[in-house]
Amino acid sequence: MENIPFFCCIDIRWQMYIKFKYMFTCHWNKDMNQAKNILILWSIPWTDQEKVELYEALIDACKSALPTFTILSPMWAQTLAKDDNEKRRNVFQKIKKASLIIGDLTSESTAQWVEMREAETKKKPFIITAKTGSRISGIVSASPSLKMKIFYNDLNDVKIQLIDVLKTLEF
Repeated sequence: MENIPFFCCIDIRWQMYIKFKYMFTCHWNKDMNQAKNILILWSIPWTDQEKVELYEALIDACKSALPTFTILSPMWAQTLAKDDNEKRRNVFQKIKKASLIIGDLTSESTAQWVEMREAETKKKPFIITAKTGSRISGIVSASPSLKMKIFYNDLNDVKIQLIDVLKTLEF
């Protein structure tokens, strides 16, 4: 992997911030504790276009199946927090406010495991997506909070499956 100059990373992060800013704020509700919220876990590098497209597909599926829900992301905790303690508080606050959590486990992510564990302790339902052939831990698969595992071949496949699952869940 080639080294990317530091200033390019800042530029890429800023571009992604601007791109996703409106995706997450279109249904803003001041009293998010009363609103129905979907938290989509973000554990992908900003520079990985394939994973960014997956994230966009998850957002599109959620908006299509549950248009009245607010979409939350811990991405804001990473982008706007002053330090790691504030990042952690922000992410856990979003988990607390979420009606449903969705995370893609195609790639291993310690942060996502911690976030899913927090979701389980709060008895928050979650859905896992992963590319076909990915290995999902038996510990996660056995969680009573897990509502569905979706294995997909491509972006269209994950969108179709997620929309179908979301339409069947009761909140």
